[in-house]
Amino acid sequence: MHFSRSKLRTTPAVRHGDVEKHPEAALRWLGIWLDSRLSFRIHVEKWAAKAKAVAYHLRGLTNTIHGPLPSAVRSAVRACVEPVLLHGSEAWYPGKTRPRWTQPMKDLPSSNQHLVQIMTKAMNQAMRAILPVWKTTPTTILHRESGIPPIDQLLDARRLRFSARLKSLDEAHPLASRTRPPCQPAYHDLIKRRYQAQTESSFRTRLRRTDELLAPCA
Repeated sequence: MHFSRSKLRTTPAVRHGDVEKHPEAALRWLGIWLDSRLSFRIHVEKWAAKAKAVAYHLRGLTNTIHGPLPSAVRSAVRACVEPVLLHGSEAWYPGKTRPRWTQPMKDLPSSNQHLVQIMTKAMNQAMRAILPVWKTTPTTILHRESGIPPIDQLLDARRLRFSARLKSLDEAHPLASRTRPPCQPAYHDLIKRRYQAQTESSFRTRLRRTDELLAPCA
């Protein structure tokens, strides 16, 4: 796998002895699908397809005449569809805004709304499994009657829970060290700056911004 922010023109293969291995379009690591540009589109598409398959199965069990109670189907959606659909969202969802590359202190709208739309379509199928409604029923009514929040609210709730877990980590945990603010090194006037310790990167990474959602525990 070759990672690059721009589109790669060539993807050279790796040769190990007599075996030549060509890079794949995506690879899976700990349940997260990574592509060459780290857009996470393949990850969202694969997990949304799994969630949609469960939603179609639930729709096959219910109709306007008979079937389980809507409350029972809603519990099945919250337990079987929602966790699958939101799997690994802590790794790719930056929130509604993200810092600029050239000006990290200024934010701009995040460019992942197309991923949210893919997840919204899967959740709409799950809500229609809960309620015996017409195909033309507005989505806002589906959210109100089913009690299922919109996808962006579910993603924000996942970020808050992840932020709470970061606050409870031990200080020696690798993630805890990555969320600490950069410290300014002490410079010696008799030594040139380029030969001294450099300042840590102050870029507000996705992990740091998630940790900043909640106040410190101590």
